[in-house]
Amino acid sequence: MCLLDEIAELHAGSRQSPVYLKKGEGDVAIYPGRAKTTFKYTSKESEGHYGLYETEVAPGSVTPPHIHYELNEQFYVLEGELEMLAGDERVTATPGTFVAVPRGMVHAFANLTEKPVTFLLAFCPDVNRERWFKRVAELMTSGLENWKDIREGLDIEFDSYDPEPRVKFP
Repeated sequence: MCLLDEIAELHAGSRQSPVYLKKGEGDVAIYPGRAKTTFKYTSKESEGHYGLYETEVAPGSVTPPHIHYELNEQFYVLEGELEMLAGDERVTATPGTFVAVPRGMVHAFANLTEKPVTFLLAFCPDVNRERWFKRVAELMTSGLENWKDIREGLDIEFDSYDPEPRVKFP
């Protein structure tokens, strides 16, 4: 059996179906005053292989430096300016800019402008990553005083770690 036959056999039992979503459609996680993530294609549809999300980040919002050891993350800016850190490089990503962050590389992003920024965010593999986004959104609106402590446990569960030594950004 050749490699292509093996691949076809593996996918023959797949239950994947096409996904059609228009602008604004998809399940959503909202972080009040900070960001909104719309799930376009998730681990459920891709059987854990890939996830694609549309994220809108409010002015002044910062996602601090972190590392994923088991997944790659990609960004494609649609509107606005996204200040990014990828490894040792800092870049201002404008519409049409693509940034791929391989596993094991420290990265961060921020909206340092006065307008929202919208970008596509992809994870590969996407092992239920959308659950992390939803859970963090729930924690932020829960009223729990220790929600940041609970989030640290989620970060570890979902492959998101603080870099050592700490990295200053922005």
